Amino acid sequence: KCGTMYDSDWYTENIKTNLSKHNLHAGFCYDFDVNLKYRVELKNRFSILPQVTFNYSYSSYYAQKGIGWCGDTGHTQLTKDYPWDSEYAVKVNKFGIDFFNNTFILFLGAGLEKSLGNFLFGFDVQISPYIYVSSIDHHLDSGDGRYYLLLQSAWFSCFSLDLSCTYCINPKNIISVIPRYCYCKEIMGVFYSGKEKVRSKRSDQPCSFNFSKLSICIS
Repeated sequence: KCGTMYDSDWYTENIKTNLSKHNLHAGFCYDFDVNLKYRVELKNRFSILPQVTFNYSYSSYYAQKGIGWCGDTGHTQLTKDYPWDSEYAVKVNKFGIDFFNNTFILFLGAGLEKSLGNFLFGFDVQISPYIYVSSIDHHLDSGDGRYYLLLQSAWFSCFSLDLSCTYCINPKNIISVIPRYCYCKEIMGVFYSGKEKVRSKRSDQPCSFNFSKLSICIS
């Protein structure tokens, strides 16, 4: 178990009609970078490094059966939708949800490095001119369930900060510790729903995506 998943629906504009809560388990996650840097030597053992980075990440999560509060007409049998936390909403048992995410990010930025003896310290700042996100949200309602394909893209909505500390044991062996923080503000997109993992019926409702991530690489 790695946390809790909350799933929300807005059947009426600006009214969150449904909310469900599930225990969440992590599946498989990986992160891949291609980074190009050009080093410009400065005085006093400083260097500046203009750079471009392409990042691809994949993650999967599995939410178990949970509970939900539903204020849409399909659950309440009333003539209009109500908020999930209103007196008209009904409490229901919910099936699980499988979630699979692919994120593609292009970064542009620069770094600064300082050499002190056998140590090399660095600081990188990068912004993303473009990000593209594709996710599959599989609701295990009944039978094979229902798939939701979520697509988002945006310009200049993401940034990353890197710190690095490298120790040179000898010319062939080094040890590096690199903490990284990456943040993406909420970006809007569209989604499609159907019984298969392909684009089928496009929804009139928008969908959104955002994240913040802290990671540490030791090599």
